[in-house]
Amino acid sequence: MANEKKQNNEVIVSEQDFEKSQNVEVEVADIEFDNKFYVSRKPIANLFSKEGRQLYTYVVEGEIKNRPAKVFIEPYDVRGYDAFEYIFGESDVAELVIKETKKRDFSTNRITLSQELFIKDDLGLVVKVKCSAQSDRDILQMLITLMRRKQVE
Repeated sequence: MANEKKQNNEVIVSEQDFEKSQNVEVEVADIEFDNKFYVSRKPIANLFSKEGRQLYTYVVEGEIKNRPAKVFIEPYDVRGYDAFEYIFGESDVAELVIKETKKRDFSTNRITLSQELFIKDDLGLVVKVKCSAQSDRDILQMLITLMRRKQVE
């Protein structure tokens, strides 16, 4: 830092440098593709909740190198399954929205890229979701990369 002073082995930083180091620029964008990703709700055979409701698995399906690919999606907590019921309602399909966030830390000049996943119904209601496993996140990243390449061509 430009304006540092040392006193008793402590580094004193000027207010300007401190504010500059705390300043983080954030850019948020929804990834838009010509073709969209959809989450399918599929019933799990002979599996019901204590209340007698049908249980489902939630899957994003695609194709990688002419082979079918599945990404399993789940809510962040158990109560999230109730939110899924509101989103899906009578339908078995909802849109997957991918929100990409770029953060730039001015002190280190480092850019961090992160993605958040949401499912959205036709009314615009949204629920935050996650991939069931790291391998599902990797497969989804492959599908996003292939979708971007098709869009460029």
